[in-house]
Amino acid sequence: MPNKYKEIFNLSMATIVGTVAGLSLDNLGLGALIGITVGIVFSLFNRPDKG
Repeated sequence: MPNKYKEIFNLSMATIVGTVAGLSLDNLGLGALIGITVGIVFSLFNRPDKG
């Protein structure tokens, strides 16, 4: 995946997962927390390459 799409992909996945989790659990605060956690995990494992 090209570098310029990695950050967009990470943020999109975190947003989608957090929104779905929040709606399914009927708790958007918890969904936001899950989304932030997923975003951090994706950022750690799917980093844009340096250079």
